[in-house]
Order: sequence, then C-alpha cells, then structure tokens
Amino acid sequence: MYGLREALYASMQAPTWALGINLLQAVTYVPFWLGAVAYASELAPYELKSTSQGLLFMVMNLANVLGSLVSGLLFDQFGARGLYSVLAAACFAAFALFSFGQARLRRPERLAAGEG
Repeated sequence: MYGLREALYASMQAPTWALGINLLQAVTYVPFWLGAVAYASELAPYELKSTSQGLLFMVMNLANVLGSLVSGLLFDQFGARGLYSVLAAACFAAFALFSFGQARLRRPERLAAGEG
C-alpha cells in the first residue's frame, strides 16, 4: 500500500490530489506498525520480546533520519515526480524481497512435512 501511495503521488496532476492520496496513510500506517511489532515479537525469544521491539523502534527512527536526507537529495536531483517514483520502486522492491525471503524461509518447513 505504501508503494501504491507513492506511485499515486508520482502521477498526480494537481497538488490538490495530495489530499485524497494522503487518506491512504490511514490504510497503510496502522497495518504496517501492527505487522512490524508482531513480526519483531515473533522472531524474538520470550525474554527478549521487549528488547526486539525497542530495537525495531530505534531502527525505524534511524531510517526516518536517513530517509529524510536521501529524499532531500533525490528531490533536488529529480524533482517531486522523480522522488516519488523512486520511493514507489523501493517499496515494491522491498515487498518482493521480503516475500521471496518469507517463501524461502518457509520452504524447509514444507519439505520436512513432505509437501514438496
């Protein structure tokens, strides 16, 4: 959904479109954070669940700082349309990479169960 929102920003014809497109933030932000916290908790041993969520928060804040710097550089180089196109491509690439990794991680479980 983040990738879709960024692609819509890249293709908007008038600044007023941003108001409607930004409504997608409600659909993207909450599921992202719920999923990220649940995934960090799932990966961590019981005694380190709080620590893993703290590390997630720290990494996300570091990504915000670095992302602002990189976004500013991209905006200066390519303008708003180029910036949002790069962000959309990065979101779709990250989703593909994550999906591929998840499928690869689950493959040994299926093989052990005799499914393929």
